Amino acid sequence: MSPAPPADAVYRRSDGASAATVDDLVVLLNVDAGKYHGLNAVGSLIWEALSEPRSIRDLAADLTRQFEVDLAEADRATRAFLSDLAERGLVEREVS
Repeated sequence: MSPAPPADAVYRRSDGASAATVDDLVVLLNVDAGKYHGLNAVGSLIWEALSEPRSIRDLAADLTRQFEVDLAEADRATRAFLSDLAERGLVEREVS
């Protein structure tokens, strides 16, 4: 198992990801795999924030401002979400 990425690790949307907003929620399509993925309100907020490459730290801070959640929980949720999307080929970690 690889170590967890640092809080300043930056993620971006993958080139093969396409998105549409339906009733304030985002539906993602992995163009290469031809699979759809629906996002809840938290996932939709993170996806929208990824319109520009963003760090885990910044994304988690966004969650604390939008939802009643502490930074530790926001960090955990952000990491889990990014890991899931990375496995599905929808986001990529930028290499510096």
